[in-house]
Amino acid sequence: MIRSRLMVLGWFGSLAFGLSSCSEPTVSELPVSPEMDANAVLIGNKPMRCDLKEPISRTAVIGPEGGTVAIDGNSVTLPPGAVDEPTRITMTFPASEYLELELNANGLESFEFAKPVTVSLNYGRCPIGDFSAAGTATRNVWYVDAETKAFLEKMPSVDDRKHKTVTFLTPHFSFFIVAD
Repeated sequence: MIRSRLMVLGWFGSLAFGLSSCSEPTVSELPVSPEMDANAVLIGNKPMRCDLKEPISRTAVIGPEGGTVAIDGNSVTLPPGAVDEPTRITMTFPASEYLELELNANGLESFEFAKPVTVSLNYGRCPIGDFSAAGTATRNVWYVDAETKAFLEKMPSVDDRKHKTVTFLTPHFSFFIVAD
């Protein structure tokens, strides 16, 4: 009887381990600096106001060894092995009343990576008071439809309030928006 219970417990443990190894990246896998706010949590989906009058964009070619594209305190980092050949990475912040980001690789509307990439967005220029009257909302990043702005997928995100950045992992490039 004890042997049967141990076998059942072992089977459930193996199942749980197997399921967890097939899941999406978790927030604990994000590169978090020791200075990041300890209160980082995941919530909501109300777009963050962050008026940008003119679009800004930056492009760089990143190869299989990995690398980073950065602009105005924002960055996209590809780990080694994310791409198998030199790839043109473009990050664009369109003119918008919200904190939106369009990412593309080689000019394609959608692009899948071999490994998830890390994106950090700086919301220091945004009116935080308008975003959360109590100042306690946590920012998250959502993959959205570029045309309709419909929220499609909540990305694993970490809000670093101290440095006013939100960082997320993504296996694909497309259109993203910061929300609470």
